[in-house]
Amino acid sequence: MFTVNDEKKVLNSISEEFENELKRNRISKTQFLNEFFLKEIIPDDVIPADAEDRLKNHRDRSKNSFKRNCEVAALYLSYLKRNYSTPEGMSLIDREAAWELYIEFQTRIATVPLKHGIEKAALDSLHNLFIAWRDMTKRYGPDAIYFLKHSQNHMNSEMRAFTEKWHALIEDTSLHLQFRDELKELQAKNVKYCERLEKDFRFGVNANITVDAED
Repeated sequence: MFTVNDEKKVLNSISEEFENELKRNRISKTQFLNEFFLKEIIPDDVIPADAEDRLKNHRDRSKNSFKRNCEVAALYLSYLKRNYSTPEGMSLIDREAAWELYIEFQTRIATVPLKHGIEKAALDSLHNLFIAWRDMTKRYGPDAIYFLKHSQNHMNSEMRAFTEKWHALIEDTSLHLQFRDELKELQAKNVKYCERLEKDFRFGVNANITVDAED
């Protein structure tokens, strides 16, 4: 038999998960309630004249209602997961980190052919991209654990392996043609990984991006 204590346990569980999702996605309760009100309670394009007063009343009434009402808590949690998370556990913060890495790839020699650039500068750009990725993982922190797990294999097995190998060889000009050949292979792998980023993090980016690479 479902008792009052059982209901309290369910409510506590849902409320705790809701608060964790807010924290993981770095959304304040006020920000969430504003968004929920404007998208779920007044979903029409035409906003009534008293919308601001109604929004304030909604915030005042609802700020802690998820701790008292199981249905409200479940409704809020459902909205958060539907709009900010995926079944795989990806958060909005994961997407932001992935987009930042994607831009780094697309604006460096990592994916753009090396035509008249200098080999040493190209290697430095690849090394700097690896450093940028490491800094991203620190800056976004545990809220972007999905992004870290998604990217670390490619960054370590492909990018790190390439930069470590050529760090000691790049001064040998007789190897520069080999460097360019292996760089093309790495670039092809990076393009494939960018396609994975687009697909897995749902960027919706289909057009090719044309930019000047950092040599």
